[in-house]
Formats: sequence, C-alpha cells, structure tokens
Amino acid sequence: MTPISATLDLILILTSATAILYCWQLGRRLRALHELKTGVGEAIVNLSNAVKASQEAGESISEKARESLNDLNAVLAKIEENKQSAEDTIGILDGQVHRAKTRVAQSMKGADALSERLGTLTERARHELNALTKAVEIAGKVNALTREQALRRARRANAAKLKALEGEGAAAVASVAASRSDRENNPFLRAVGDR
Repeated sequence: MTPISATLDLILILTSATAILYCWQLGRRLRALHELKTGVGEAIVNLSNAVKASQEAGESISEKARESLNDLNAVLAKIEENKQSAEDTIGILDGQVHRAKTRVAQSMKGADALSERLGTLTERARHELNALTKAVEIAGKVNALTREQALRRARRANAAKLKALEGEGAAAVASVAASRSDRENNPFLRAVGDR
C-alpha cells in the first residue's frame, strides 16, 4: 500500500469513526427526546397538559360568561319592568300634582272671592253700625226732647191746674189734648207710627 492510499484509508477510518460517534450521540439524544419523563418530551407533555387545562378553563369561563349573561339579561328585564312601573308611577304623581295645583288655584280663587265678599260684608256692617249709632244718637235726642216736653207738659198742667180751679173734668180734658198734641209733635213717635 502506498502511503497515499494508507493516508486515505486512515482519513476514511477516522471519518467513519467520527460518523459512528456522531450517530451514536445522535441516537442517544433521540432516545432522550422520545423519553417522556425528562427533557423535551417532558416539556411537550407539560405543554399538552397546559393546553388541555387552558381549553377546559376557557370552556368553564365561557360557560360562566353565558350564565352571567343570562343573569344579566334577567336583571335587565327586571330593570325594564321596574322602569315602566316607575314611569307609570311618575305619570300618576304628575297627574296628582297637576290636580293639586288646580285645586290650590281654585282654592285661591275661592279665597279671593271670599275675601272680597267679606270685605263687602264688613263695609256693609260698618255702614249699618254707623246708621245704628246715628239712630241711637237720634233716639237719645228724642228721649231728651220727650223728657223736656213731658216736663213742659207737667208745668203746663200744673199751671193749668193753678189757673183753672174749675174742676177735675176741665183739667183732664186739657191733659188729654196736650197728650195728643205731644204725640203729633214727637218726631220719634211720628217715625215709629201708632202701634
């Protein structure tokens, strides 16, 4: 063998030995990779388990979201019912407020009319009181005049009795005539009239 062929054989043997070592190491790594307890296999198993867990969690969350959405829809329906009820109540209260305002306005008109009527009655009562006061004054004056006339009559009667001693008959006739004259001259009796 020639030295070149021996060198080539040696290079070929070394290259084959290197390829064997490389294949042996690659086989070991592939076995380690296929083994599920350690290394990348373990990571793949963990990743698969995590994907399953996240899918289950997603399904659970979507189920809870559906339930929450149904609950929320039920609450919204109740709110709509309560809103309608509240609007109806507000409408009723607005009507009652309007009626109350109308009644107050009517009461105020009635109070104004009553106040005006009371003012008229008060004015009339003042006039009547003034008239009664004047009537009492006139009655007092008439009473004073009547007393004065009675005193005059009495004096005349006494004078007539003194002058005429003719008897009781003549004095009685004079007294009756004087009484009639007094009635005709008395303004109070003329105003009242004979009763």
